[in-house]
Amino acid sequence: MSPLSKNNLQQLFYHVLFWVLYITSEYAVNLPHLDGVEHRNMIRAILLSLPLLLLPAYFLIGYAIPKVLRKNRMFLFIVIIIAIGVVILFGRVQWLETVNYLNSGRMYEMPIGKVLKNVTRDYSVIGLIVCIHIITDWRQQRIINEKLVQEKQSLNVELLKKQLHPHFLFNTLNNIYSLSLKKSDKTTEGILKLSHLLEYLVYQTGEKEVPFNQEIQLVSNYIALEKLRYDKHLQLDLQVDTFSDTIKTAPLLLLPFVENCFKHGGKNEEGVFWITISIRSFENGIHFFVKNSKSVKSKKKAHTGIGLQNIKKRLNLLYKEQYSLTIEDNAYFYETRLSLNLTNENL
Repeated sequence: MSPLSKNNLQQLFYHVLFWVLYITSEYAVNLPHLDGVEHRNMIRAILLSLPLLLLPAYFLIGYAIPKVLRKNRMFLFIVIIIAIGVVILFGRVQWLETVNYLNSGRMYEMPIGKVLKNVTRDYSVIGLIVCIHIITDWRQQRIINEKLVQEKQSLNVELLKKQLHPHFLFNTLNNIYSLSLKKSDKTTEGILKLSHLLEYLVYQTGEKEVPFNQEIQLVSNYIALEKLRYDKHLQLDLQVDTFSDTIKTAPLLLLPFVENCFKHGGKNEEGVFWITISIRSFENGIHFFVKNSKSVKSKKKAHTGIGLQNIKKRLNLLYKEQYSLTIEDNAYFYETRLSLNLTNENL
């Protein structure tokens, strides 16, 4: 059975249950006043009145609400409501005359004034089932919208990952190419480091979350590869806390920030290229700090690459109000601070 037919059967069950409850309540309310054959007459009278409720109710549900109200045709919808009231009024008059004829064998006119109370009650029943329908439809639409939003966010995250991978690999291959031009003995070691990075990209980044320790190892491997290129010309201060293996985050969360340090950083006025990286833990979260010197030859604000734009979008999609990101970019250094709050389930 398809989900659609299963849903239709469920809706049919609820509608039948509603009307069964209505018939039962109508009979129960009048039960203390019934005697003998009047029980059969009351049940017959309730069943005979059902069309006066069923037809207007399902006309509103099946046509007036989806075809008129949802298209903001309010004047026509109000006209329909008034017309239904008139139909119910005269229908109730004819129904009462018919019931009286069946019970007494005589036909006589029913004053409209005596019917208005019943019409108000009928309209209340119709209004109740219409409200239930609107609320149910709203809930279903909300579920569909939430699912579409989640699917869109997942798609956006996957697209952003695919943008990041070529960008990251391009920069890394450039590093190894630089070593090969220098005929450095460290070229082989660089290729080995790259193989570890590729293994992570292929097997880990497809996951929604990965152990944060693996993210730290990824950053360490990338830094080791960059140190092969810069050697003694780089002053690196790396401080990392010990994290529990239960802590998980989205993959490729920190790497773009570290990558930007090497891509846009350089020797300062004192001829030193320095980078400071700190990855600390705090209650219910992670604090990441990275700061690098900028080249005296380039004082412009250059940290606007695809990697940084990518990570900002991913943070908004994945963590929304669970993170804070501050960036300071001036003529002498570039600094990033990222605080990420994680749920207790991840800690």
